[in-house]
Amino acid sequence: YKQLSYESNGLYHTPSMEILKAIALEKIIDFPDIHIQTIRNYLKLNKQYPKNIKSRKYRRRFEAKYVGELIQGDVSTHQWIPGLSEKFHLILFIDDKSRYILYAKFVTSDNLENHITALKEMFLTFGLPMSIYYDNDSKYSYIRHGGVHFDQRTENPELVIPKALEEVGVNLINSKPFQPQGKGKVERKFLTFQGQIPHYMIFENAKNIDDANAVLEKYVEKHNNTYSRAINSTPEKVFKENNDVFEDLNKKDIESIENAFTKRAIRKVSKVNEISYKNKCFLIPKYKNCSLSNYEVEVRENPNKWIKIFYKDNILTKYDIGDIV
Repeated sequence: YKQLSYESNGLYHTPSMEILKAIALEKIIDFPDIHIQTIRNYLKLNKQYPKNIKSRKYRRRFEAKYVGELIQGDVSTHQWIPGLSEKFHLILFIDDKSRYILYAKFVTSDNLENHITALKEMFLTFGLPMSIYYDNDSKYSYIRHGGVHFDQRTENPELVIPKALEEVGVNLINSKPFQPQGKGKVERKFLTFQGQIPHYMIFENAKNIDDANAVLEKYVEKHNNTYSRAINSTPEKVFKENNDVFEDLNKKDIESIENAFTKRAIRKVSKVNEISYKNKCFLIPKYKNCSLSNYEVEVRENPNKWIKIFYKDNILTKYDIGDIV
C-alpha cells in the first residue's frame, strides 16, 4: 500500500490513490466509499510515512465576478436513500459567484439524454450563461475525442453537448484530468449533500427516485436560502441582488436551444431522396430547388417530440413523433 501511494517525487498521485481505494474496498469489510482526498490526507498524517512529503500546490481559489459568468457542473453517484440498494446519479449545476443551485435532479442513468434535458431546462429557466465548467467526461469534452468536432466525423453522438454549447454561444471549459480542485465548489457541495440528504430521505420516508426528487427539491430550496460564510450571505440573495450576465432569451434563442440540444445522426440521401433512421424511411425535400441525392444530411431528434432534418445547419423538414408511422 505504501509503495502504491508514495512515489520518489513526493506526490500522492490520484491514479495511485484510486488503486489504493479499490484494494481497500475489496479487502476491508464495510470500508466506507469516501473520497480519495480523504485517504490521501490520512496517509500524509501517518507518522510511518516520510515527513518531507509536500502537498501539491494549487492556484488561489477563483471566483467569478458576475452571476452567470461561470456555471460549475458535475454528477455524483451515491446511495442517497439509506437501505435502498439502488444508487442514483445526481446531476448538479451551481453558479460560481453565488453558489446558487441552478439545477439538481436524481436520475437512474448518467446518459447523454439526461444531461441534454438538464442543460435545456437550466437555460430555458435562467437564460444562457457565459461559460460552463465541467470535467473531461466524454459527453462534455472534445479532448476525449482527439479534439475533433462533430461535423468532421460521420457520426458520434457523444459530441452533441460540446457542439450544441458552441452553437448557442456558451463557452465550455474542461478541468484538467485528475485535478478536481478546479471544480471545488461543486465537489464540496456533493460532500455536503452526501452527508445530509440521506437523513432527509429517512425523515421524509422516501422509497424511490420520485420520492427522492421531491425531497431534493425541498433541500435545494433550503440550501439556496441558508447563510454561507464563503459569500457572507445566502446564495439566493447574492444570486438575485448582484449583476448577472445571463443572456435573456427571445423566441429565436429558444428555438436555437431546442434545435441544438438533441440526439444527432448523419445519413446519406438515397437516389430516391430518402433516408433511413431507426428503421423508418423519411423523405428529404429539395434544397434550393436541388435534389440532395447522394449528399449527407443531419438528423436531430428531440425524444418523444419531433425529428428534424438539417443540411449544412439549415432545416429541411420536421416530423412530429406522433405523425411518424
